[in-house]
Amino acid sequence: MSYCETSDTGVLDKHIEVIKDWPSRHTKIGTKEQVSSEIAYLPDGTQWGSLIPINFQSHMWTKLELDSPQTGEAARIQREPNANTGSTRKPVDIVADFLEQFPKLKRIITIAESEAAAVYTIQSLRGSAQDAQSILGDGFVACDMGGGTVDLISYSAAGLEPTILEESTVGSGDQCGGSFVDRGFLKWLEQRLGTEDFVKIAGCRSHETPRTSMSKKLGQMVQDFILEAKSGFSGTDTNYLRLPAPLSAIDDDEPWGISDGEIKIAAEDMQEMFEFPIRRTYDLILGQIQQTRLGGKVQPKYIIMVGGFSGSHVWSAIVRGAAAKGLEGDGRKPIKNRKCRRNYGTECMKPFDSKEHRDIDAYTCQYTGKKMAAEQMLWGLKKGQDLSTSETCHTTSRFENTFWVGDKRYFSIDLLTSDAEKSANRTSEKSVNKLATLEVNLSTVPEKEFVLMHSPSGVPYYRLKLDLEIYVDSTIEYSFTVNGKKYGTIHAKYH
Repeated sequence: MSYCETSDTGVLDKHIEVIKDWPSRHTKIGTKEQVSSEIAYLPDGTQWGSLIPINFQSHMWTKLELDSPQTGEAARIQREPNANTGSTRKPVDIVADFLEQFPKLKRIITIAESEAAAVYTIQSLRGSAQDAQSILGDGFVACDMGGGTVDLISYSAAGLEPTILEESTVGSGDQCGGSFVDRGFLKWLEQRLGTEDFVKIAGCRSHETPRTSMSKKLGQMVQDFILEAKSGFSGTDTNYLRLPAPLSAIDDDEPWGISDGEIKIAAEDMQEMFEFPIRRTYDLILGQIQQTRLGGKVQPKYIIMVGGFSGSHVWSAIVRGAAAKGLEGDGRKPIKNRKCRRNYGTECMKPFDSKEHRDIDAYTCQYTGKKMAAEQMLWGLKKGQDLSTSETCHTTSRFENTFWVGDKRYFSIDLLTSDAEKSANRTSEKSVNKLATLEVNLSTVPEKEFVLMHSPSGVPYYRLKLDLEIYVDSTIEYSFTVNGKKYGTIHAKYH
């Protein structure tokens, strides 16, 4: 968290301060720029961050549980026997409880972490040697290495006063953040101590250790590892950790680095613990660079490394950038154009064509008597498509709705998505997922908009043509119009 003092006449000092005195049970943590995003529900009340006792169950990777479907670490957390002990709270409610621990703010402006980091970097470059060559149009790969995930996206600088960015690629990422170094430490510790002695302090094997809570002895070792070895590791450091009882009394074993109740962690051991997340992050960065070059508009010139990975000091670029953008105070969005993250579309029925459609999809429309193909995809937005933040609508889809005379005038359709590079043709393909069901009450639409028709057998029905408009940003907004006029509201049920 950062701040900058202002007055009625403007900014007093452009120096942005980062808070370093977090409440803590441990003095080493209390003087760091970063505090862990954890919350625990204790018998005497709620505790957060470094105030949580080591041996109490906490919710520490709740952000990963917000993803759907859950994979990797999030899926493993959900499978833990004690993951939800004593709590029926949903992940979104746990996040809300954590945010309530902060003082109430009068005004909130949101900005993505990667955008904040890019804003701070661009402002830092201004006035430097790089600025002499002009940074307008330069490409930036922003790599946010967090505790659970590593997220990347590429930008170009589209404006400097205020700072305006333009997305050059679709974002990418994976679950390979700093917590995977901790998992590597537990695996190494079991190998070094032996399974029998490791179980004495952990109560289980290293791969069975819960993500939500640990034994007090193992929790203390992990905390010491994070503070004394992992945080600030340069690649050549050797560290020593105190072993808890009863292992503090075991005989010295110099070849295994155990001496005087301490265990040695050599630089080579630390490098092995960092190997998976660093290697995976390297691959992700290469993917972003290749994606930027394939776009042909921007050449990547800088790689911005930020995030809480290993307690890195460069993490503060995110909060400094958020404050810097807030100080510009013009209210404009920091992004000019975004890249569409995935394909968005709906199901549609098309006139049957034996050269294009499968026989299994064929049916006869009860209203028109025509042979149609069901379960066909109508894609409104394509993955990688430019989305201007100044527009009010990014795609419009036309629908013809039919109702028998006397039927309730109601419209419902599923919004479908796909992350595949090649969009599917049918709704039943594996790459297609249901994001939400959009429900609309058409009772407010004037009677004149409903056209009276007759089926081949002479039964009367009504036809209504309407347009579904979709706007995609950090949220998705929907509206529907009939002959250019908006009616009612859309109720979205997310799946």
